[in-house]
Amino acid sequence: MDSFTSYIFRQAYEKVKGKGDRLAKIKQAVDWEAFRPIVKAMYTNDTPRGGRPNTDEVMMVKLLVLQQWYGLSDPELEKQALNRLDFQSFLGFPEQPPDYSTVWSFRERLASTGKDKLIWAELQRQLDEAGLKVRKGVAQDASFITADPGQCSGKPRGGDALTRRSRDGDWAKRPKGSVFGYKLHVKTDLDLGLIRAVDVTSASVHDSRVDLSEPGEAVYRDKGYFGV
Repeated sequence: MDSFTSYIFRQAYEKVKGKGDRLAKIKQAVDWEAFRPIVKAMYTNDTPRGGRPNTDEVMMVKLLVLQQWYGLSDPELEKQALNRLDFQSFLGFPEQPPDYSTVWSFRERLASTGKDKLIWAELQRQLDEAGLKVRKGVAQDASFITADPGQCSGKPRGGDALTRRSRDGDWAKRPKGSVFGYKLHVKTDLDLGLIRAVDVTSASVHDSRVDLSEPGEAVYRDKGYFGV
């Protein structure tokens, strides 16, 4: 995205932001720079071969927040980051948001190093410190994140087999057919619509197997949580 196109996006956003933008409020309420050292700690050097990503660390964290908040697959996140004005503003009107494969790789590295939990702990700490407490209760829901199932050769896939398929993903049946990937479990407070806790499992894990509620917390779930 060149500077002229970025300017057009900014001007278009100015015309609609008065209608309300929840993301703008969160953008101002959170110290996003606090996440930069958490992400940097995942990388051992700054070389192109094995070091930090070329994309800004804070923007990558914001992308994951958007993905989990809106229940988007990696390809859909890439599309929305390019097209939605509120997403563009939240990300700082980047010249070129990262593609879905970059997001996938970043999320995988966060999970493998345990940094994903540190990021969400820091986010909740800031929300609590700002006085954004849960008062009415929370709602828990789950959504699928699709992933590339890779090519099936008809041969068993061993631990050392070469494949594009994520070894942590799994198949799950849905009314419109089977999907391969993960399941994103999200707990959102009912007062402000803010994400309070997240967990990611393989797609085959039933919703009822994951409980993100705290002791004494009023939590609302759909009927899918009450069957196995």
